[in-house]
Amino acid sequence: MGAVTVPKVLLSREQIERIIPQRDPFLFVDRIIAYIEGEKAVGVFTIPGEICTAYNQGNPTFPQSLMLECANQVGAFILLGIDGYRGKIPYFGGLDGVKFRRVYPGPGDTIRIVVEKDRLRSNCGKCKFTIWLRRCKVVDGTVTFLILDPEEIARLSSGSEVAQAA
Repeated sequence: MGAVTVPKVLLSREQIERIIPQRDPFLFVDRIIAYIEGEKAVGVFTIPGEICTAYNQGNPTFPQSLMLECANQVGAFILLGIDGYRGKIPYFGGLDGVKFRRVYPGPGDTIRIVVEKDRLRSNCGKCKFTIWLRRCKVVDGTVTFLILDPEEIARLSSGSEVAQAA
């Protein structure tokens, strides 16, 4: 078996944190290794053992829901890097066509998260994604984002709209 090469770092974890709102322990992108501004990004994440053993003690694997979160975070990185969207907050809006393969990453594995913007309108965006483990496809699909201003989130969270409706 040949030597494993570590992909070149284009953006570090600290630089990613300047763009997306997620932080440890819920940041699932270690670095960005390829980036076409506003269009496409490739992120990598090395899976910590504690997550896998807490999820499935008999056969430690990375939870599928967190794989989707990886795709969400790289997608958010793309969308929040576009003028007019910086500083906004992305939320999951939905998933389409998601298909998991018979490949299950585990402790210490490094997955590659490839995400490409499909469309973006006002406060809603869609990105296509594929997650790879070495040369094997793990999962692919489309994620939809709602992109909101922090002020709008505060207004919706305060319950003022609910109180006005009552």
